[in-house]
Amino acid sequence: MQKSGKIRAGNLSLDNRVFVKRRGETQDLHDQRVWSELRKFNAFNASNLIFKMASHKDLPAKFLPVYGASRDHYDIRHAASELSPNNYIAWLLGSFTAKADLISDFCNRRTLINSEILKGRASEALSEIYSLNNVCKSWWAIFLEVHVAKELENRDTRQLVQELPSRFPRGEIKGRVIDLQLMSESSSVQVFVLDLLGRMNEYRSSGLQDAIDNGALESCQFLPINLDSKRIVKIEKLKNHWFESIIDQYIIFKDVICECEAAGRLPVDLRAAILELAKVVDDIELQAILGLEQAVAPEVTAVLDDYTKGDYESAIRRIHTLQSQGSDKIFGLIEVYAKAKIYTGTTLESGTFFDQLAIELAAVLQCDKKTPEKIGFLNQICVKFKHESWAKSLNFHLLSALEEVESDQDIESARLQTGILGRLNTPKAKTRNYRFPVQLDETSNIPLHRQVKYSTSDQLSTEIEKPLFPILSDFLKLKSRTFILKEQFIDGINFAVNEYLDNSVSCYHLPMRTLCEIAGDIPKLSNDVFISCLIAYEIYNREYGGIFEEDKAELFEELMKFNGSHRPSQIFQKDKFTKVEAYFLKNICIPSQLDNLIHYTSNDDVVHERVAILDLLISAKSEGFEQLRYEKDSVLETMFSEKLRAKIESAKLFVDVQALESQRKHVYHSLFEQAKSTKGGINLDPLPLDNDTASSHDIFEIVQGSALASNRKTQILYEIFHTAVRDFALNEHYGLDKYLSAEIRHIVFTTQLRSCFEKTRLVTSQKEGVYLSNEYWVNKYNFVHISIVEQIDNLLRAFSEKVDNILGEVNECFRVELYDRDSANVFDFLAYHFRLVAISEIVSRSNSADEFFGQLLDYMWELASNSAKSAQELINDHLAIEILRALTELEAELNYVKGDVAVVDLMQEIKNARSYFTKEIELVLNWFRFVGADDSKNLERLGVVVDATMSSFDSIYGHKYKKPVFATSGSALSLNYREARALFICLFTALENACKYGGNIDPVTVSVVSECDHTLIVIKNVVKSYPDLTAEELVCREKAKWSPEYSNLNREEGGSGLYKIYSTLSNSSSGFKFDIEADENSFTASIGLCHENFDYRRQLVKTRESSELS
Repeated sequence: MQKSGKIRAGNLSLDNRVFVKRRGETQDLHDQRVWSELRKFNAFNASNLIFKMASHKDLPAKFLPVYGASRDHYDIRHAASELSPNNYIAWLLGSFTAKADLISDFCNRRTLINSEILKGRASEALSEIYSLNNVCKSWWAIFLEVHVAKELENRDTRQLVQELPSRFPRGEIKGRVIDLQLMSESSSVQVFVLDLLGRMNEYRSSGLQDAIDNGALESCQFLPINLDSKRIVKIEKLKNHWFESIIDQYIIFKDVICECEAAGRLPVDLRAAILELAKVVDDIELQAILGLEQAVAPEVTAVLDDYTKGDYESAIRRIHTLQSQGSDKIFGLIEVYAKAKIYTGTTLESGTFFDQLAIELAAVLQCDKKTPEKIGFLNQICVKFKHESWAKSLNFHLLSALEEVESDQDIESARLQTGILGRLNTPKAKTRNYRFPVQLDETSNIPLHRQVKYSTSDQLSTEIEKPLFPILSDFLKLKSRTFILKEQFIDGINFAVNEYLDNSVSCYHLPMRTLCEIAGDIPKLSNDVFISCLIAYEIYNREYGGIFEEDKAELFEELMKFNGSHRPSQIFQKDKFTKVEAYFLKNICIPSQLDNLIHYTSNDDVVHERVAILDLLISAKSEGFEQLRYEKDSVLETMFSEKLRAKIESAKLFVDVQALESQRKHVYHSLFEQAKSTKGGINLDPLPLDNDTASSHDIFEIVQGSALASNRKTQILYEIFHTAVRDFALNEHYGLDKYLSAEIRHIVFTTQLRSCFEKTRLVTSQKEGVYLSNEYWVNKYNFVHISIVEQIDNLLRAFSEKVDNILGEVNECFRVELYDRDSANVFDFLAYHFRLVAISEIVSRSNSADEFFGQLLDYMWELASNSAKSAQELINDHLAIEILRALTELEAELNYVKGDVAVVDLMQEIKNARSYFTKEIELVLNWFRFVGADDSKNLERLGVVVDATMSSFDSIYGHKYKKPVFATSGSALSLNYREARALFICLFTALENACKYGGNIDPVTVSVVSECDHTLIVIKNVVKSYPDLTAEELVCREKAKWSPEYSNLNREEGGSGLYKIYSTLSNSSSGFKFDIEADENSFTASIGLCHENFDYRRQLVKTRESSELS
């Protein structure tokens, strides 16, 4: 038997008969036969034969992704998906060759579409896009359609994007829809960019090369390379897009080739094949990418000649003519046009989208006050139209204009991308670090400012003055560089500082980083030099990030040592300040900077020094001194409000002893008299230590609220104890449990600790008893396999339930217990025998009823403090351990289900949550301390109390709700601590209610309005509807509870918030008035303060503030 020889790729050939359908053969069977041949070629790596198959004119239509009018998107055979990555490139080149006419037609239509876009003719551009869709649908056309609608027509694109899934019956496009929503619906495309860069970080942190390479291709698809300079695209990854429209594949193919060619990573043989393709499809852009020499278009040369000679009007006329003709020759002339408009003073004349782009760029060059917005808009355009040649040119020229703040690498990478323009490109874009060649014999034809700009002669450097340069950024760059080249460093810093103080956006064109790096080595022999260098550091840190923050702190300390004082208010005592000195005092001598000096003994000392500095500036009537007065008031109010907030938040256990004393003291006088008159004395002996009951039965058994006491003595002692406990701990108007309910159990405790996991998005909420899907992580990881995402989502739901169960269980323990020894309630006020012994001792040693009452209250505080320690132990030794264990288990389970998939952000958020939770536990432990209600001290301004409440609310709920909109007309009213605490609690509760029921629709509004005899604090939220009742019925239902018979609501949670506000305010002061209103669209709660009850204390507050500042 003859042995068969080993088959080699070189021995294979393509039999064209494979493309001919046999008699009776169905299309599916024919496709299977073609597919089988393709798989054979792939197995032998016969890439040349794969190319021939793809480019064959008789290849069945379903093998190529040409989605015409009668063909659904993604209606394609899966043959290409089984090819190796390298063989797929051969298939791709063959596909483009087979559809050369379509690709060539697309290139021509694309030029026309872009010309219409730059003309601002949206309808014409869209018409061409729709026409192209009939030939072949594409994502490129969809994205362009949305961007044209948004940028040219200013249309709301939400409906357009939401309807996209109906166009894709064969595909799941949720990820693409989310990307497009972020791009088109967010206020800035920066949201999309940051989201995408976050995904890239996920890939790169995984260490998985395949994920990194896939990410690079995704980045290339959406972002200009300067926004993601870390990416390295690989040609073989183009296979990821095998099912995409041939137009989409051609677009990303060109971008990948462009980046590979620029990086010198394009294989020679592949380069030759691509160049051949470029000629076949007649794509001059692809030819330009590959470096095929192209003479500059005569039309471009003519514009540049006019511009060079200073005939800017002629240059503009030529550009207008080209644009009216729909010519692509303007695609690379955006910067020339922008500058020509500056020179001719026509930057206000706008008729086209090209005009708009040029005007925005001109504004950046001229340091327009809105430069950050202009840059944001231009960056947005560069991202949205990323694949278009004119956008690549715009991107480079924008980065070039911002060369002082953009990296050389980013500018160069963007410049290389402009190679796609070929014969349409300008010399500046074609040549790295281009300098215009000024010939001596031509200077008479060149404007002087251009001669100075490009000359290497020192003689011309003396001409660098602002009036000579129509373009302000040219002057700023040239003047700064001249100072640096001549080593006139302090002059350069002073120039930059003064220009910044005149116009802060000039920093975009000043070499601030270079000057800051130089500043450390400059000799400091005067305050002026110190201050200039400090301001240079401050400018850079403020505008670009704090890399010089440490240098600034050290230099500031050196300045203080140089002057022999740590107080700027003593060093700089003047009647007038220069602009530079005023900026230094106002913006650098701030509390955070002063606090770095060890000489200040406390935060109050720092604040007082800041006030003294502000007083200096105000006295000198420095620029904006009215604003300085406002800052002074604000600094003081902030200091007082933070103190008040810290006092209230660090000790939430409260009993309104003043109310207890005024309402119940007489009862204790009577009990004292009874106890003192008890026959045989009131002393009660402790149980013997060897008595079993000392440990197991040391309690008076309670039956129906009465003690089964053995004699009159124990009966009166029990009555005293029981009465004191019910008043101190359980009174519904002023007792401990009222404040436990309002300040801890009423969602405050659970919300404070749950916020750690809400901020990190690890927990979700419930609906009808079921935890909702964690949409944030599901959407963020839409690129991960659905089965893994579902497992992650299930783990997060289970974690949410576990956290809520633990928090809820512990929260219910913060209650007062009087009877049940086995109760989980931690505030233990049971009538143990030894406690009655203590009562008997108090009675015995008291010489008067008042002394007895005081000592009895002290004993109640002692019992409450012991219970508070038990609460702290419950939190620290049970709750914290259980939740940290749940977090550790979640981390381990996620590591298991994710496998090799990188979910870096999620794992980092678990670490963040652990850190947040540990800090919050420390805060919550401090809640379980007691504070009294001393009326005679610590009067607080109303504004201080409101600010403290708003600040506290934001710290807990800022991650969850839109920030309330706050407005105040000011108020001179002052409150004692008891009133301030009551208002703090009630305003906080009102904000909770408002945000819970309307804060996700529109921001809640809070306003403080002073009338002639009262001040109103109005909290208003929008509502969509009221469940099962009208607005009027809701108000009537709630107000009906505002009476003594509903006082039990003070100690209950759920639906009792409005009553708690009413009750707390009413019991605190008769000057408080609470009311609610509602209509179909809003709910309003208002807290009124009658002036006659509060304003007589003004002088006391002023005296206090003066004493604190002295």
